[in-house]
Amino acid sequence: KDLQLHTIGFGTAEEDFQVLQQMAQLGHGIMQRAGLSISSLLRTFTTISSSVTETRVRPMGNGGGGDKRQRRTVDFGLTPSHQPASYKNYDQVRCKVHDSSGKTTLVWIARKPHFLGSMRFVHDLYLENDTQCVGKVSRYLCTSEEDTLLFKSNSDNSKVWVKAFLKAVSGVTIHVLTVLILEILDPSPVFHKWICAETALTGVFTKWVGNNGFIAGVPEAETMECLAHYSYIRSNKKFMLADLQGIYEDGQ
Repeated sequence: KDLQLHTIGFGTAEEDFQVLQQMAQLGHGIMQRAGLSISSLLRTFTTISSSVTETRVRPMGNGGGGDKRQRRTVDFGLTPSHQPASYKNYDQVRCKVHDSSGKTTLVWIARKPHFLGSMRFVHDLYLENDTQCVGKVSRYLCTSEEDTLLFKSNSDNSKVWVKAFLKAVSGVTIHVLTVLILEILDPSPVFHKWICAETALTGVFTKWVGNNGFIAGVPEAETMECLAHYSYIRSNKKFMLADLQGIYEDGQ
């Protein structure tokens, strides 16, 4: 449990680093993309070194508090690259959508997750209209509705701050994904009751700003650094947006 695996991808943003991303996430580490320059490479190694030093003092994923909840044990699958021809490795589950519609829908979710976050396993998921998403399922056997709704609340609050930030700067475009809360209505031996769903992104997934002082060693991280700083100053130092991650594509 004390082993961390960190990976570095050398090349441009167009390179496919999914395997390195999966290795790092399953190894409780981070994947950093280093550009084709000495300065970028130095910053990347400095970033990983800082992250390793920080997590020796404050373990990743629990804020140093030692979460006592029992964790789920799972086997991992491969990173999905396209919509499957059949859903033989997926379960079809009936869910209630927690929004103003409150409708019931069918989704297909991969039995095995392909990524591991600090709090959630990430599964491939398809909505009833064939929209590809990722389903984020808690790592813990016991998770309440309150825990799940907090994830959505944090995402919704970040949209407010991003909107204000974009009004204050020019030449920047940031899109924040909408979180869909799904409540599984039928008993499932694989998944527990709550799933957080987001539209699947294609490209090099990067964490730009972490929770413990981590800053990615890539040029586009500067915008996310500014966003985090902006939220801290504009809130009168009451809070700061963090754990900023996603896809950088076409200057957005």
